[in-house]
Amino acid sequence: VEGWLPDRQPVEVLGQSANQELELTSGGRARIQVPLRALASGDAILRARLRIPDGQEIVKRLRLPVRDNRPVHRLTQVETLKPGGPGLVLSPTLFQDLQPDSAALLVSASGAGRLDLPGLLLSLDRYPYGCAEQLASRALPLLYINEIALAAGLSDRLTSGQRGDHGGGQSGGLAGDLMGVLGGHPGGGQSGSQSGNRGGSQGGGAGTGPRIQAAITDLIGKQGAEGGFGLWGPGGDDFWLDAYVTDFLTRAREAGHAVPEVAFQLALDNLRNRLAYAGDFGGGDASTGVEGAGYGDAAGADEGADADADAGEGGFITGLPAPAGPRAGGEDVAYALYVLARNARAVIGDLRYYAEVKLEAFATPLARAQLGAALALYGDRPRAERAFASALARLDRGESGASWRTDYGSDLRDAAAMLALAAETGTQAVDLNALAKRIDHLGALDGRLSTQEQAWLLVAAQALMQGAAKPRLALDGQPTEGPFFKRFAAGDLATTPATLVNRGQQPLEVLLTLAGIPRQAPPAGGQGYRVERAWYDPEGRRVQPDRLTQGQRLVVILTVTAEAPGAARLLVDDPLPAGLEIENPSLLRAADLQGIPWLGLLEGSAHQEFRADRFVAAVDRQTSDPAQFQLAYRVRAVTPGRFLQPAATVEDMYRPRQRGWTGEGRVEVLPGQ
Repeated sequence: VEGWLPDRQPVEVLGQSANQELELTSGGRARIQVPLRALASGDAILRARLRIPDGQEIVKRLRLPVRDNRPVHRLTQVETLKPGGPGLVLSPTLFQDLQPDSAALLVSASGAGRLDLPGLLLSLDRYPYGCAEQLASRALPLLYINEIALAAGLSDRLTSGQRGDHGGGQSGGLAGDLMGVLGGHPGGGQSGSQSGNRGGSQGGGAGTGPRIQAAITDLIGKQGAEGGFGLWGPGGDDFWLDAYVTDFLTRAREAGHAVPEVAFQLALDNLRNRLAYAGDFGGGDASTGVEGAGYGDAAGADEGADADADAGEGGFITGLPAPAGPRAGGEDVAYALYVLARNARAVIGDLRYYAEVKLEAFATPLARAQLGAALALYGDRPRAERAFASALARLDRGESGASWRTDYGSDLRDAAAMLALAAETGTQAVDLNALAKRIDHLGALDGRLSTQEQAWLLVAAQALMQGAAKPRLALDGQPTEGPFFKRFAAGDLATTPATLVNRGQQPLEVLLTLAGIPRQAPPAGGQGYRVERAWYDPEGRRVQPDRLTQGQRLVVILTVTAEAPGAARLLVDDPLPAGLEIENPSLLRAADLQGIPWLGLLEGSAHQEFRADRFVAAVDRQTSDPAQFQLAYRVRAVTPGRFLQPAATVEDMYRPRQRGWTGEGRVEVLPGQ
């Protein structure tokens, strides 16, 4: 038996084990082991060749995927290029702290301030989880890729093959260049110099259309019979999420993407119905009776006839119970009003009522801006301007620490979305450039942003590029005109550095984003959370995973501890060593582990995934829950060898700076008897 791999493969065969002689009796069977060493991420090709005594050969071709399932880190820095200066040298030393096969450098000069368009797109596209909010957030900016290209004065054509050449002013489409950063996991795509295009990977498929359509299909799959959307599965009771998903579907529909009509109308009816039963919210006077003002009644309106004329289709679907008690801060109400207004299904009298009576009761800057945008869509400019001014004032007050919010938001998300809404409506109450500077100060370049923050920063970039001065650069002497985006793999700069020069008349800020897996894993730590991983046998004895036996069954226990009890939407991620697999795809209960009676296991979660390479669980925590909880699942050692054990992590999905992680380790699986 002869096993071999072509040159430059991510796997090598160890020693002489690839060539072995076997003696088989008639009908006999034999199994041999060929030790391999993984060198880098990629797909190796293994050919097993069997020569039998009569001279015949049987060849089997096998694909052996090698993956590094440690998390990719992203770091963005700003470099200022002076006009006519020596320029910025992009050298291999930029990658020195990253695994070479995982590393990518994204270079961006867009005219959109310090918004890192390629880095944000890459981070969203590689986000490995798929709740309804995350699906919508990943797809929302893709609706505007072409518009960003148009704003830059370039072609809006998405390239379906290789990315275009910036040289000589010839652009293959800015949209294609942006999509080029999605061509593969850092280090996973092909790279090289083609048609004079220094570095960069090949473009990512046929553009944004299939990605957007796939997101629409997945989101409709999470819609319940009443029209609302569940976070992880069909149906739910999250009014703000209903509005967000319906907003995305509305924008996708406006952009010409196919949205099922029945599902879309059901989503709008759900918003109208929820508004009809929306109770009062903080800061307002419950006795004024928001809940008594049935949606469609134009409560508080002094222009009833106009309200009816502008309302679109009237009425609402009954059947939902009215929520008990006051609502939090009206975030869901404001968003539903905006989405309905965008679809000409709002009632102008209700919009004016909320603007006159409840404006200051809306708890967040975005809620007030959404009310203002809804009023602007219906032509009520004076009230719209007051609502936007109130939103800015609320943003100036800031948040009280890193508080948890029911609307998945933060001040950064609110500021970015407000900028997008202000640009959409043309309000004079918001200075877009001043707000862009606020966004910089709120942490737009932070390496850990939520999907909400990333999505709305990308949408805001479209507005900032309108009328912005176009960068004039030269890469290795080749002039470029307009926004510049380029992706370099580590190999692209290995032999000769690249030089980027400012050909314009004003200093120019260039954003450099490094993405990849660090060479040196950080020690266990965290901010706000700690996570510990322990291994036990089924009888409750603690096991060290450095010497396991093939076929051995184990229980993995993850203990998550918060610095203090509090509400959160947590994501627990435990990557598996390659030699192990999950045996039973379900969370274990305390009753399943009688040998470990002291465990305080969480027996359910909002969502769980038992993948081939990791265990994932989404856990919703309330303020009344204890600071600590535990999760457990079963694994089995299946493949002999020595394997990396990546760090387990816990992260608050919408406050991603609040997170914890274990250290890395090693697992060895010995051959069974």
